[in-house]
Amino acid sequence: MSLKATPSNTKKLIPHTFMGYLKLTVGMTAIIAVVFSIYVWSEKQIGLANDLRMQSHQLTDALRQSSDDLTRMVRTYIATGNPIYKKYYQDIIDIRNGNMPRPKNYNDVYWDFVITGKIQANADNTQAIALLDLMKQAGFPEQELQKLSKSKSNSDKLTKIELKAMKLFESSVSNGKSKALSILYDHKYHLAKADIMSPINEVTILMSERTSHAIAHAKEISLILLVVFIGFILAFIFILSRLYSSLKKQLGGSLSEVQDEIVKIGSADFTSSIHVPLDNENSVMGWLAKTQSNLINLEQERKFAEEATLATLKESRKIARLVPGMIYQFRLNLDGTSSIPFTSDAIETIYRVKPEDVREDASKVFAMIHPD
Repeated sequence: MSLKATPSNTKKLIPHTFMGYLKLTVGMTAIIAVVFSIYVWSEKQIGLANDLRMQSHQLTDALRQSSDDLTRMVRTYIATGNPIYKKYYQDIIDIRNGNMPRPKNYNDVYWDFVITGKIQANADNTQAIALLDLMKQAGFPEQELQKLSKSKSNSDKLTKIELKAMKLFESSVSNGKSKALSILYDHKYHLAKADIMSPINEVTILMSERTSHAIAHAKEISLILLVVFIGFILAFIFILSRLYSSLKKQLGGSLSEVQDEIVKIGSADFTSSIHVPLDNENSVMGWLAKTQSNLINLEQERKFAEEATLATLKESRKIARLVPGMIYQFRLNLDGTSSIPFTSDAIETIYRVKPEDVREDASKVFAMIHPD
């Protein structure tokens, strides 16, 4: 007796709902991967916006710092007469204009370290590039670039006053030093410094608004993507639960339960029957229950047949005991071996062997026969 699964019944094991949830799960996995990648990209945009804000402030401050460094160098040169400060003064101008390589870590404390001897001027340089060109590369809007260009132009105008003061100091004019210092500290000089700082202050305000807006926009996009990502995760969890429910319905139980029943059937353990609700007859557990039922029937039929055979054999032996001599069935195999599948109990009296001793091999009988 055998079991056959018809195409119509087999098809019921994989309904459209299960395949639909499975495809939806695969699609959701791909979508979640894409959304997560975009979210990671948006988080990086926040970092880039912050970096841009810091860089913009550094470049704007570099213009202000260069003006203050020029003022300090020219005043120190005239106060001390040390020509090194005049050289530093010209280096600052050349670095700002891109006529001299820009030192690494050229920040607001660079010349403080150079003056005190903590570092050597221009010891470790990068390529020569004008400060305004660096601002263009950083993506400053045209409005801000115009104001910064105006600030630098005002700073260049102030250098003419400072060069005039150094020339007066170096001349043989009476009280040249005091007159030169007076130029560098009078009201006109401070007004010129204010003309430099005013556009820088305006750019700082514009730049703060611009970069703050960019950072806020990047954070807003990132937050939206995070909400979308969480939504997809929740939807994915829901679909997984539906997929599991659909799979469990098709299996007729949990995976462990199905595995346990398969192991029992494989080991011919029919001590407990599989109980399946009527609405799960076409599930895996339903088919296992049918398989188990058929195997149990087959096992019972086999036992009945075996019992009938034994009863027939027992009856035949009873009859054989009443017949004189020995009743037997002799079988000669193709390979030359022989056996006696059936024999009466008289074989013990004649050949001194038991019926079961020769059921598979008759050599013991032949061993008892005298060669003559």
